Amino acid sequence: MVYSVSHYEFWCAEFGIDPEPPGAFGENLTVTGLTEDEVWIGDTFRIGEVVTQVTSPRAPCYKIGDRWDRRDLPVRMQETCRTGYLLRVLSPGLLRAGDSMTLLSRPAGAVTVAEAARVRNRDRDDWEAVARVAALPEISEVMRRTLEARLATRVPEPDSYRLFGEE
Repeated sequence: MVYSVSHYEFWCAEFGIDPEPPGAFGENLTVTGLTEDEVWIGDTFRIGEVVTQVTSPRAPCYKIGDRWDRRDLPVRMQETCRTGYLLRVLSPGLLRAGDSMTLLSRPAGAVTVAEAARVRNRDRDDWEAVARVAALPEISEVMRRTLEARLATRVPEPDSYRLFGEE
C-alpha cells in the first residue's frame, strides 16, 4: 500500500493529527508526490530492483480511524480520494528507503487512482464509471469482483462494516 506524504499536511490541518513518522496511515511505502491524481491504474513503476503495477485505490477501513481515534477519518479519506493505492509485484527484488519510484509505462485507456477511488468509495452508483473501471485489465481481482457484483444488482454493497467496524 502506497501513501503520499503530500497528504500528511492536509490531515494535520483537517484533524489536528501529526501523522509522523512515515507509515502513519498504514502504508508500506510512503512517497513524495505521486498522489492519486497523478498515478493511474496500471502504471508500472520501478522501485529499487522491484517492478510493480498499480492495481486499485485503497478502500479505507475503520482500523485507520481507530489508529487516530477519529471514527470519521476513513469516511473523509474516501470523500477526498486521499486513499492511497495498492501495487502488485511484477518482478521481485530489493528496495530500500530513499529509492525513487520511476514510471516505466502507463496503459492506454487507464483512469487515475483518484477516479477509481471515487467510483469504488464515493459515487458508488455512477454505473457508467463503475463499468469503465471494472473493465480495466489491470484492476485488482478483488475490486473487479466488487464492481461487477454492484453492476449486476445495481445496488452498492454495504460499507458500514468496512468504515466503522459494525454491521
